[in-house]
Order: sequence, then structure tokens, then C-alpha cells
Amino acid sequence: MTTTDCRHPSYDRLKQLETPPRAVPLGLRLHLLSQAVLMPSLAFCLALSFGLPSLVHLNLLNAWRLSQGSVAVQGTLTGCGRQFDLIFWYRYYQYTFRPPDGSLQTGMSYGSPTPAMEAARVIERGVPSNFPVPVEYAPEHPQASRIRGTNATNVAGQTLWPLAFLACVLFILLGQLVESRAKIRLLRHGVAAKATITACRYFRSTDDQEGQLLSVDAYRARWRAEHSRDCAPPDVMTGTQCLFTFLTSDRQEIQATDTVSLDARSGVAVSDLAVLYLPSVPTKASVLDNLGPALLTSATGWQCGARWWTTCLWFLLGFSFMLVPMVVWALWEWHR
Repeated sequence: MTTTDCRHPSYDRLKQLETPPRAVPLGLRLHLLSQAVLMPSLAFCLALSFGLPSLVHLNLLNAWRLSQGSVAVQGTLTGCGRQFDLIFWYRYYQYTFRPPDGSLQTGMSYGSPTPAMEAARVIERGVPSNFPVPVEYAPEHPQASRIRGTNATNVAGQTLWPLAFLACVLFILLGQLVESRAKIRLLRHGVAAKATITACRYFRSTDDQEGQLLSVDAYRARWRAEHSRDCAPPDVMTGTQCLFTFLTSDRQEIQATDTVSLDARSGVAVSDLAVLYLPSVPTKASVLDNLGPALLTSATGWQCGARWWTTCLWFLLGFSFMLVPMVVWALWEWHR
């Protein structure tokens, strides 16, 4: 594949593509997916690292081991109390016990006290000497244990709230994957059209949700006025939300919205846009430049301009960001 045979698509080159449905190469699909995965994976790594102490407190592996079968033995309560963390608090109980092999095992349980502990008011008055408690433990893994009637896992608020960050990041990752799938569907079934920008949406502040519709020249003038104090104002206005119109194959005029990059220099004519739309939902048209800088066209159809090793690197980084903290947590749970 040479640069003379494969170029970034414009509307003229889009017309040369075969009619939909058209093939989307595997390399291009993987590249679009890798671009969607990387940043959410990095955020997932940071959120999971932040939530690792909470996962450790959950003791999920010990709870699972106890659910597979447990043996009862009498232990000794050695300590208890209330632990405060930010605005949350929980009750914990420390104890020791000896399985049949005679080894001394220690453990910690959470939750409400047993009737015997509540009657003795161990949390308020302290633990009496040699206070007996019934202990359940996993025969093959005696470190997995709990006082009967309490929990082996700490499910208090301070343990669970960091996990909400993980849920948010996973939701973002799912949204990115859905967006990439929509791009691939657009490349496969989309119809090419030439669009004309009719207005730009100017947002007065970050709190402005609707913005003000301006002509391209008015938006450009206001943008240049805002950047007049910059030492070197950029010549390109990136991420500009614009309204554009185009004609479908049946000569129906459609208005859609997307972000584009516009020339900031005054007096420069605004070029037409190459867009793709689905006949079923033409208002969801997308500017071709937003489908990825690696998108190319050739005589055979769509091509991916990114190197294969670049796509592999994106995926490797993405999976590493997601898997490394999980592996660290799993190994910690398994060997402690």
C-alpha cells in the first residue's frame, strides 16, 4: 500500500467507493476499538488502584471458601471495636482459634455482634479474659474464617463507595465500545454526502448547555477576540460544534450536528464537509474526519493508515491497565 494509492478520504474519493454494504478491514476495526479502549482502561487502572484497599477489606475469596464448606471450632475473642473512616463506621472482632493440627490461627469478622457478645457488651466494656466465641473456618484454608453469626467480608459504606468509581469507568468503557461499533456500522452501511456548514454553536461558559447559534464568520470573530491576548493564537479552531445540511440520495435536505475543525483566519472560505449517514437515521450523520485519522480510501475500499504494531500496542496498554491491578489483587487474596 503506497501513499499514492491510498489517501485520506474526501467527498470525491468517497463517491468512488463501492455501494454499501462495503467491507471494513479487520485492521481498521481493531484500530477503532483500540482507540476506544485505551483511555477508559487507564481510568479503570487508576480507579481500581484507588479501590484496592476496599477490595482487600471485602475478603471475597475467604467468603467464597467458607461457602464451599466450613468446620466449627471454639475460639477466643481477643479484641473488638468500632472503626471510623470518613463518615462511615463499622464493627470488627479479632479472635484466635486452633484447628486440629494445633496451629494458632487469627482472624477478623465484621458486622453485628453475636447475642453472647452483645450481652457482655464487649464493644463498650472491652473483651473479658478468655471470652469464648464459635468460629467457622474452611478446612483446607483455615485463614478463611469468621465468628459464627458475623461476616467474613466488610460490606460497610467506606468499603463499597470506591467501587462506584469502577462502575462509572466501566460504563464509560461500554459507551466507547458502543460508539466504535456505531462507527464501524457507519463505514459499512453509510452513504456519502457533501455537507455545508450553516451555523456554529458558541458556549459562553462550561455551564452553558445549549449555547448560542452564530454564523461561521461571527463565531470566528468571537473566537479570535477571546484569543487576542495569546502570544501565538492557533490558526485552527478544533472541536467546534457545527450545524450542517446535506441532501440524501432521494434529495431530502437533512440537518445534523457534529464537531469539526475550522480555519480561524478571517476571510478564509469554509470548505464543504464529507459526511456519512445511514438511510434509516440520516440525522445521525458523522463528519468523516471524526471517524479516525487513520481512515484511508483506495481502489479496493476502506484502508487503515495505522501500523499494525501501533494497534497492538494500544490494545496491550489497554489490557495491561485493566488486568495488572486485578492480578495484583487476586494474588494478594490467594496467598494471604
